[in-house]
Amino acid sequence: MTFVRFKKNRVLFVAAAVIIALLTTATLLSPRIFLHSTRTCIPYVDPRYQTGMRISGLSTPSKRPSDTTGEDNTSGQNGPQPPSVSTPNEHKHERESPFSARDFLPPKIVILSGERCTNSDPKSKCRVLGETSYQNRRDYVTYHRGRYDLRDNFTHYFEEIAAAHPYGNVTPAWAKIKILKDELDRQLDPSKAGKGEKEEYVKQERHDWIFWIDTDAILMEMGVRLEQFLDNRYSLIITKDVNGLNAGVFFLKIDEWSRQFMNSLLQKMGPGLHEQDWMNVMLQSKMVLETATIITPEGGREEKTSRVTWDSSRAEDNVKYIPQCSFNSYWLVAEEPDQKYHIGDFAVHWAGENYKPEAFEAWEKLRQNFRWQKFRHSFLTTEE
Repeated sequence: MTFVRFKKNRVLFVAAAVIIALLTTATLLSPRIFLHSTRTCIPYVDPRYQTGMRISGLSTPSKRPSDTTGEDNTSGQNGPQPPSVSTPNEHKHERESPFSARDFLPPKIVILSGERCTNSDPKSKCRVLGETSYQNRRDYVTYHRGRYDLRDNFTHYFEEIAAAHPYGNVTPAWAKIKILKDELDRQLDPSKAGKGEKEEYVKQERHDWIFWIDTDAILMEMGVRLEQFLDNRYSLIITKDVNGLNAGVFFLKIDEWSRQFMNSLLQKMGPGLHEQDWMNVMLQSKMVLETATIITPEGGREEKTSRVTWDSSRAEDNVKYIPQCSFNSYWLVAEEPDQKYHIGDFAVHWAGENYKPEAFEAWEKLRQNFRWQKFRHSFLTTEE
């Protein structure tokens, strides 16, 4: 009897081991087979740091969510709540905000992307992927009922880069930096808007954040809100890959640090390194803004940036690196399994060698039965 029980247990143990081995192998083999476990890669952030501008005229903080029982986490993420009282610290990211999320307006976010593909080659990456990503951005904004603004008609920026460097020795991706610089200039000072744009920027409500997404990235989880990634204690929220940071998808806060960073970065444009390479180099240093108080003609006081300097310390005060799977998962090329796309990741990025026509075609077929497609069709059908 004991022998029979031992034999039965051994068979069950071997069967369980085989099943676990098969599932592990299938999960690690390739993201193309869609057997990765569902995951969420959105770091928890206190809702107080995911807000827009403070409500005008508010001088006394209301009760903080951390002091109120039963308060929902507006970031939509599960995780340990931060302590209601923190120890004073010189580091700005460790200071406790006296205000709660209810003391601020919701953050205003504008989505920026590059050009709509004009390449006539039907097999080019731009042509094959461009139309899909172009419609994908519109589907996302529609899904969220206009919660976000979208601007991606920037073809002329890429044409200007090509015209200025006819030999093709400067990558067109530098147009991204010029787009961001101009957007920051217009947002922070509408008088700098170009011809035909000034009235538009004066009328519209100023945004708090820019969400940049390259045209070779596709948003997969329509239900994820951009606010869930925000952290007002930083100016740049970005992911890293094996080459350092990846400048294909990131958040840029509309503030003076971001504007000066884009200005300094644009000055590096030229033959050789790409814009992403220079971002990696420059973010090894910390940018320091020195301000001066000036007296306006009306007799008021106004702070202006007087000088921009860099020191040798890292830019930890202004840059937040979050997991690559947050919004920059790769489809094919990744050093670690966690860098590859899993169901539940917000976006898939076909950067560099990740894009191959046959892989993209296979992905498109698999996507037809993927829940993102179901969300899209059910929502748009309801709207119609």
